[in-house]
Amino acid sequence: MNITEHDTIPTDTTQDKPTYGKGYIFLFRDGDNEIEVFGSAISGKETVRYNDEIVSDIRSFGFTTHHLFKKGDDNYKVTFAITSLLRGGIACSLYKNGTLMRQEEQIMYKGSGVKLMGIMAVFLGLGVIVGYSSVSLVEAFVKWIG
Repeated sequence: MNITEHDTIPTDTTQDKPTYGKGYIFLFRDGDNEIEVFGSAISGKETVRYNDEIVSDIRSFGFTTHHLFKKGDDNYKVTFAITSLLRGGIACSLYKNGTLMRQEEQIMYKGSGVKLMGIMAVFLGLGVIVGYSSVSLVEAFVKWIG
């Protein structure tokens, strides 16, 4: 049975948008069974729960990770894949017995990423200025005392 829109567990609006503090939370339903997938944006820890039982728990900093577990006669696979580094996009896919049941994507930052790139450029420029100034001050201090 493929999961349809009606089989997805509704999430409240605080879980729809991931944050660094809350991480990414994906909720799926397979019949009467609930599959919750959590991914931390800070520590890289990923946890898969099947009816509140932890079935997979790993720490990963890769672009794609796979969680494999078996319940009854069914083999499940959950895949986490980074879809956008700039916007913080993560896709989570649920497979049952080799068949894609559902895929969802959550994005931390909406928009094109141009604003984020501008902010990053400002901080990069500040870092260069502070770094150069620090080296110049240390160099001047060494000449002064030496």
